[in-house]
Order: sequence, then structure tokens, then C-alpha cells
Amino acid sequence: MTTPKNQHYVPKFYLRRFCDVAEQVHVFDKASGASFLTNVQNIAAENHFYDFPDGIDEIPDRQVGEKFLSSLEDDFADAVSELVDGIPIKARRLDLRKKWIHKRLREPLALFLAIQAARTKEAREQFLEMAEKTMRFLVEERAAAEYPEMDLTGIRVRMNEQVLPSHHMGFFLSPEYVNRMVPILTRHYWMLGINRTGVPMYTSDNPVVRRPHIEDPGMSHIGLGSPGIEVAIPLSPWVVLILFDRGLFPDDRIDGRAIDMQSENVEYYNSLQVLRSYRQVFSIDGDFTQASAMRESNPEISRLDRPRIQVIAGGKEIVN
Repeated sequence: MTTPKNQHYVPKFYLRRFCDVAEQVHVFDKASGASFLTNVQNIAAENHFYDFPDGIDEIPDRQVGEKFLSSLEDDFADAVSELVDGIPIKARRLDLRKKWIHKRLREPLALFLAIQAARTKEAREQFLEMAEKTMRFLVEERAAAEYPEMDLTGIRVRMNEQVLPSHHMGFFLSPEYVNRMVPILTRHYWMLGINRTGVPMYTSDNPVVRRPHIEDPGMSHIGLGSPGIEVAIPLSPWVVLILFDRGLFPDDRIDGRAIDMQSENVEYYNSLQVLRSYRQVFSIDGDFTQASAMRESNPEISRLDRPRIQVIAGGKEIVN
């Protein structure tokens, strides 16, 4: 049996929906500003990304995580295909009163969203930053209590990189996470945005994007189940799945329906892909005018080491 070395954190079945021909997709690299055409095999992937470290007797197969994720992807692909392939994108008129999202698809799609939102490189960076800042706070608290003369200036708390994959997967594949997030997502309002503007939507190496619609100092409200949250993932250049917290628009009539997108809607969802991606944005046609302009006006988004998580503890921000 072959051992998968190059492991995708965005599934290839999903990326293929944004290819032009022969599994080729256009890529914009936020870090360098360059764009290029490549095969889906080469994007949203990293060598041994999900491998457990050697020497764990309880886990003799280092790639159990990668294999488990692969086993889920056929079901995810079937659910996405059933939803997207039945939409008459080229029809002259779209029935906006029809319930396009069948209720039986919501649970498999919610599982896909929950896992996809947490399995990417960007999600791992957020997980790592949160863990290290939390550990930093605990170290400072103990040092202050037991070694008040100790100077921690210039000392950074680091997680062992060998154990990072197992800790990361232990979070997003845990029954606690899945059993909590799937019901939360299924309770949101679900809508489809149908893009018939002629301008394709981007996707990225972190395709499940979130935007909070509630401003609250000290609270990010960026979680998948946060009050006022909007969650979106483009399922093709022409279809985006949108979930809303029910408190945003308390009107059950919108649930399951589709909207005809305007140019400003496409620009809005494309901007979220550029902002929330780790490094790369993908397109079916290679027009990255918007992505390039956003990188130019906001260089911070191109930094791979940009701060991602703010941790407030003991009345102060924790800086590691």
C-alpha cells in the first residue's frame, strides 16, 4: 500500500470545481504577489501534514488521521455534487421561491463545513497561536507566584512541532467538536448565492470563511456558532453556500432558498477569500485584479507570520 506523502488540507474533489481544463487551476500567492497555473495536486497541501509522530505505541499507523479524512471525502463530494449539479445556472430565470437546499443534505454538508473550517493550514496556525499564548499566560502566572524575580522578556513559549499535527487533529476530529458544531451549523439559515454575473468567484486554501456582524469590544464573535455570524464557502465559481445565524434575519422564508447575485455580492465573497486565506487564492480564469489590489492596499494580509488570535487574560493582552 502506498503511503500518501503530499496531504491535502482542502480536498481535491473540491478544488477540481475551480479548474479550467485537465485539473489546472490559477493561483494567486499573497506572500509574493505572483500568479501561476498549476495542477490541483500542488495546492492546498503539505508533505506529511496530518502524520502522527513516530513512537506512539497506541497509534501504530502514523497516517490514521489522513486516512480517516480521506474516508469522509467521498460522502462530502456526493453531498456537494447533489446540491450544486442540480442548479440550472444557465437558465434564463431562476426560481427564487424554491427550496433548493434539501434538509437531508444539511447534516453531511454541516459535517463537511465543520471539519473543513478547522483542518487547513490557516486553522492550524490559529490553533498553534492560541495554544502558545495560553501556555505563555500560564507560565507567566506561575513565574509571578513562585519566581517573582524571573524576567521573561525575550522568552517565547513554543509547541513541539512534532506533536502539533496530533494535537490539531485531536481537536477538530474529536466527538466533542463534531457533536457540538454539526447541530449548530444545521440550525443556521442556509442559502445559495447563484453567480450569473460572468465574473467567477474565488476560492482559497482556507475556503470556509466567516464574517461577524456584531461588534463587541473584547469579543471576536468569529466562531461558527457565534451570534451574528455569517459563514460561506464557494462550491463552484458560480455557486456559494451561505449560512447565517438566525438572529441576523429572523425570517424563516429565506431558509433553503437561492438569491441571484449581483457584481457587488461576488466582489464581497471574493474579498473574504483573499482576507481569510493562509497564502493562496484560486480562480478558474486567472483574473486576480481584486486580490492583487487588496494585497497592495493592505500588505499585512500577505505576511505569513501575521498575528491571528488575540488572547486577553488577567486583564491584559497576552503577547508571546
